Amino acid sequence: MVKHPECQNVKYKFFLKYFHENFNLSFGRPQIDVCSKCEELGEKLKDPHLNDNAKRVVAAELMVHKRRAKKYFTKMDEIRKLYKENEKVVALCFDYMQNLSLSFLPVQEVFYFRQLWVNEFCVHNFSTEKATFYSYHEGKGHKGPVEVCSFLNDYINNKISENVEELHLFCDGCPGQNRNTMIRFLLVLVKFQKITIYFPQRGHSSNDCDRDFGTVKRKIRCLDRIFSVGEYEDLKVSLSRSNKFDVRHVTHVDVAGFKQWWPDFFKKKVLSTRSLGKQVPKEYKVNFTINSFYEFSFNSENLGVVFAKPYIGSFVEEHFLLLKTLQRSIPTIVVPNPQNLSAYQGKIPINVKKIDDIKKLQQYIPDKYKEFYTTVYSLLKTQISR
Repeated sequence: MVKHPECQNVKYKFFLKYFHENFNLSFGRPQIDVCSKCEELGEKLKDPHLNDNAKRVVAAELMVHKRRAKKYFTKMDEIRKLYKENEKVVALCFDYMQNLSLSFLPVQEVFYFRQLWVNEFCVHNFSTEKATFYSYHEGKGHKGPVEVCSFLNDYINNKISENVEELHLFCDGCPGQNRNTMIRFLLVLVKFQKITIYFPQRGHSSNDCDRDFGTVKRKIRCLDRIFSVGEYEDLKVSLSRSNKFDVRHVTHVDVAGFKQWWPDFFKKKVLSTRSLGKQVPKEYKVNFTINSFYEFSFNSENLGVVFAKPYIGSFVEEHFLLLKTLQRSIPTIVVPNPQNLSAYQGKIPINVKKIDDIKKLQQYIPDKYKEFYTTVYSLLKTQISR
């Protein structure tokens, strides 16, 4: 303006347009947790040796993948509008946080030793915008389907009103946690008229739980020493003045044996209802390959039947009767609880080498936490059977 006073009347939009047309610089953070399929197909499109026809096929595949991935987030937005209009609808998302370590110390030796892992399972309620954390270390439980079903069952029994008729669930597609056992568990929740669970395309599983995890991680980065699971729990409670985070302390006696329970009532392998019969050719039979479907729904009018879709919002739907022929009455099937069927017969042992590494750091641990670590050391001697 000093050199060219005649430009004083030029508007900001002119400079903005000139910048975009002549410089077009972009600013952003480095990418993390990128979808492997998107990355793979993106690199193929950049390949100079790939002919035009092959590139068109890759571009089409990438477009279909992204559209199907977007349906997960579109469905979230649809359900948010639905529960605001109808109080009898509840939506939840749930996920495990990245493992936290104990002891959390600024000592160099920590980076070379095995550490005790703290597991944090989060259930986020879309209606209340509040989250419940189930917190425990690896000596109290694993990160398998029995833990996920136990925590979700506890949340539904204690946090969901009896007036709710429709339940929508969002989670990642981890087959070892949220698939086989989870589907059988949801089949017997006859208190709801309809239940739907949605799985995202791999690499596109971000949800509200991840935002809660980000809030917790930002607080942890402000600290330099954490010595117990209780400190992690207090940290989460203190993060919100409006009590957004609720914390449940978990032990091995709080986990029910869902994995041992469902084979008595449900089939492991089953064909879709339209595939039954000898008149259907073998190539047209549809097996209940659970990883091939991304949306499952259950309703009180068709007890024992799972309605599965190959992707969210698909018009194609397969029906599977998972209930065993001798057990036709879903309401008579009792959901297991830790009192009548526990997942563990005792405390969970920890690897000998990990215990040795944890002991090497005990010189840095204050005396008031010594009792907690004494119980951790004792887990080495305990033997259990699952």
